Amino acid sequence: MGTKALARGRGRMAAERFRLITAAMARGDEVELVRLRATARPVAAAVTDQFGYTVAFAEVARDNWATRRRSCSGHGSRPTR
Repeated sequence: MGTKALARGRGRMAAERFRLITAAMARGDEVELVRLRATARPVAAAVTDQFGYTVAFAEVARDNWATRRRSCSGHGSRPTR
């Protein structure tokens, strides 16, 4: 198979890899997950210098939202009657 044919098939391979990863996660197959991660093609990404702060803020905001939601729904730390 030539490089052009391989390049055209990358989308199908990525979709198949995603299907395999989700199936392995659903059945709890850690060995298969490790194998799939080890054979994955690395991808380089460039991010801005505030990316870490943005991710941290999103995580704190999500945690705060979940905590507030639990306390409003009666499933938090309030005593039950």
